[in-house]
Amino acid sequence: FLPSPTQGAIVDRRGYLPSGRAKGIVGNLDGVSVTPHAAGVHGWADDHGTAGGGLPPVQVEAHIDFRAVARAVANMSRPDLVPAGMAPNALHGFNMSLGDAAVSLLQHGRHLVQVFISGSPSCLGLCELSSSPMCVVDGRAAPCP
Repeated sequence: FLPSPTQGAIVDRRGYLPSGRAKGIVGNLDGVSVTPHAAGVHGWADDHGTAGGGLPPVQVEAHIDFRAVARAVANMSRPDLVPAGMAPNALHGFNMSLGDAAVSLLQHGRHLVQVFISGSPSCLGLCELSSSPMCVVDGRAAPCP
């Protein structure tokens, strides 16, 4: 049982696998941005269990307070990943908009933002990226306590 606090509730997170538990899954939630007009998440993700040791991009999914709000393919250029030995090519970054509803939601109160790899060969279900979740309190993002 891995509890996760959000808005005073404790939620069972057994359905989610942190990236370190699924062999071949690597990635990081680098940050959450919230402005009065936009909200988004950015980072990188790869599955070394796919063809060529991780050549194809993977799908990532963003959740706010345990609800899916956005999906994208992690195929943006991140040239820093190759020399660091994290990916076989640079095309594993993501910069995902969370949508208009998320902008107003994240401006007020306490919220949990998570990013997962979904539907990849090494990850049946959802595999949470490193540095996920992040907390957003009244529009300001920070690592969760």
